[in-house]
Amino acid sequence: MHTVIQATHRRQHGMTLIETMVAMTISSVLILGSIQMHAQARSSYRTTESVARMQENLRFSIDILDEDVRLAGYWGKSSSANAELRNGETVTVTCNGTNSTAWVLDTEVPNNNLINPISALQQESDLPIANCRGTNPRINSDVLIVRHATTDQAVVARAGVIQIQTNGRLGAFFDNGIPPEDAKVNGQIFDLAFSAYYVSNESKYDSNLPSLRRLSLVNNQLENQEIIPGVENLQVQFGIDRTGDGTIDMYINGDAVLDGDTIISTRLWLLVRSEQNEAGQGYFDAREYLTPDAGLPVIDPKNDTANYPPTSRRTALSRTIVMRNHVN
Repeated sequence: MHTVIQATHRRQHGMTLIETMVAMTISSVLILGSIQMHAQARSSYRTTESVARMQENLRFSIDILDEDVRLAGYWGKSSSANAELRNGETVTVTCNGTNSTAWVLDTEVPNNNLINPISALQQESDLPIANCRGTNPRINSDVLIVRHATTDQAVVARAGVIQIQTNGRLGAFFDNGIPPEDAKVNGQIFDLAFSAYYVSNESKYDSNLPSLRRLSLVNNQLENQEIIPGVENLQVQFGIDRTGDGTIDMYINGDAVLDGDTIISTRLWLLVRSEQNEAGQGYFDAREYLTPDAGLPVIDPKNDTANYPPTSRRTALSRTIVMRNHVN
């Protein structure tokens, strides 16, 4: 008798429709989660990058201003910020074809041949040269004006460059390459540095992005230069001594400085905004920014969207700079 062994074959089954739908649902949830995580990481990276760039612009701006302010009143060999300085060889400075010598050399008002190393205007429209205005200047933002000699002594006198020769007692400006005789004895030659810093409503990178700019002396002409984009407002105040005891009595605006006031320090206030519009990230700046100038309105982005868009991040910084050369 033969025993017949019958093999039992199991039928192979694929995934059912329900199993397939469950797997697809789980996969979709995982993919959607990955996309959301990537979007959040990207948004966080963009925010971090924007804040870092904004802070970098702020530090760069304040450092440029700081260095220039500290040199105000430096006239080379002269040991006094109030050395007698004169236009020895009828120097001429032009700006957009307009003679701006009196403003640059501070001789528009008789001041006993004492040049004013540092001053401030309440806004750019207060500049005395109508044809030498900045590019789309911002209202309610100050103008900082700084005058001094460059730190490097000139090897030779050069024609076409405004220079000053000082001997510790007096100094004379010249631009014909021939140093004046009365300041030649024990004299040293330096180039003249002049800058008028202001805030513009536009940048060369973006017509809707404000920037810090300056009218700067190059040879014997004023040039309009952009320093850094993103600066929205500049305020300047001076710490002055009116009692003659060498200490600061008060901080005042530039237009409140009187003859005889000694400027001990300069206080700068900068408001800088990010270069990116973060409306897509849901950012909204609802803060208010109080400027040092009590006469100005509070900067309120949520109500002044044209000048201070609330979908941009911003930060403010104040720095007080002690003057190396007290200015009278």
